Amino acid sequence: MLDKYSYLLQKLEAFVVCDQKTWFQYFNKFKTPFPIKYINPLKQDSAEFIDAIIKMDQLSFGDQGMSMEKWVLFDCAMMPGFIFGFMINTNHLSKNDQARCGTTQTGYFPLSMYIAIPTPGKNSWFGHNLASLNSKLEESLSGLGLLTKAYALELFQVQTLTG
Repeated sequence: MLDKYSYLLQKLEAFVVCDQKTWFQYFNKFKTPFPIKYINPLKQDSAEFIDAIIKMDQLSFGDQGMSMEKWVLFDCAMMPGFIFGFMINTNHLSKNDQARCGTTQTGYFPLSMYIAIPTPGKNSWFGHNLASLNSKLEESLSGLGLLTKAYALELFQVQTLTG
């Protein structure tokens, strides 16, 4: 079972999208077992990756009519809370998966995300969203949703979770 997760950790890279205050509050204290790319949603150079998150959300939930509008992602997730996930270098995706994701350029595309928003109480959070492209791509991503949520809860020191 652990081989499944180590396979994913070898192929993928972690990312966090949140405001600077949240980033410094949590990541200055915690040593991670892998590097994490920090994405500041207020920086113009983050726009392309945020658009990719919207695309991933559409691939995950669009057929159910539950994909998020960009303002919801920004106002209800990125600014008050955090998005933690794993991304892949697009060069490692098949041509079919690149087409499905709408990307043919060199860069990174998010394959999973967990969104949580702080609530009153120490280390208390509301779980807003868990998404993974596990069943949507040719790429083998079995276990990615669980891995994403487990690391997100650990990294942000979540003790009480609602949602």
